[in-house]
Amino acid sequence: MYLAMRMENKIDYHRLKEEIIEQEGMVLHAYQDSLNKTTIGIGRLIAEPGGISEEEALYLMQNDINKIEVTLDEKWPVWRDLPIECQYVIYDLCFNLGCTGFLAFRRTRKYIEDGEFEKAADELLDSRYHKQLPRRSMMNSERLRKCQKKPSSNNTPHKE
Repeated sequence: MYLAMRMENKIDYHRLKEEIIEQEGMVLHAYQDSLNKTTIGIGRLIAEPGGISEEEALYLMQNDINKIEVTLDEKWPVWRDLPIECQYVIYDLCFNLGCTGFLAFRRTRKYIEDGEFEKAADELLDSRYHKQLPRRSMMNSERLRKCQKKPSSNNTPHKE
């Protein structure tokens, strides 16, 4: 009898979510709740004992990666044609600086576009980014130095 009764009382999760959002609110940035606890989203504590799961962190990171790709495709589409190691550096720079911050590195981007990876690496080391994150900037500059300039189509022999 109890099992049959339980099966009839199915939760409408859509309704439940609407009710919780109505009570908790939805705040899309960190804030201090009424008990002065750091919270985000729909009443989610992000300070102990709350926090987020590894799965949630990876989900958020994937969303950030998707946003980086959309932004770069729109504002600097040449990035997709660059050597793969250079693309990894660009992801890292965008993840750390934000796309707007990375896109402000005009000289660095010009050197990258021209295949002048040594100069691009030097630009990273001559920046506020390097002063703030020396280990990370050194790693990214070394990765850029390993990139190879793509052969120019002007240097390929013409078939006659």
